[in-house]
Amino acid sequence: MKDQLKTRLAIAGCVAQLVFAGAAHAQTASPALLSQANAYLDAYVAGNWGAVSAILSSKPIAIYGSDVSEFATSPEAFKAEFDADQKLWRGGASLGETSQVSEFHDGPVTTLFFTREFKIGGRTLPVRFATVWHLEGGQWKLVQSANAVPTVGQSAADMLKGNPGQ
Repeated sequence: MKDQLKTRLAIAGCVAQLVFAGAAHAQTASPALLSQANAYLDAYVAGNWGAVSAILSSKPIAIYGSDVSEFATSPEAFKAEFDADQKLWRGGASLGETSQVSEFHDGPVTTLFFTREFKIGGRTLPVRFATVWHLEGGQWKLVQSANAVPTVGQSAADMLKGNPGQ
């Protein structure tokens, strides 16, 4: 029994060290990386495939769109999604403010999560981005990206307010 307790405490100590070590790497986003991410999105919305593709990593990529069918693992597949978005938006989309930014950096890999306003047809929607960047030749290159349009008023807390006792 004592040995099991010692083992559990040792494991808990190791987990705590990993959590605190990870927290030490978490930081506010570096201006250079946030600028790179925004330049990538600005080029995407503007229909500038040359600028978009220049920011993609030379490593294998994985780009997740907001629809389950939008999943690209090559620049060619991602270009097809890019072309479909351009056709749908007809040059009428733009981006606004960036908020809720967080970054986790460890060596040549960084994650950057943020929300950015997407504007089209008189509507403004928040879009959340979760991105992974790899340092290649002194420049951050996009390896993975996922985006989603978050709901408003449909959090568990909001839903429970309408259903007392649940």
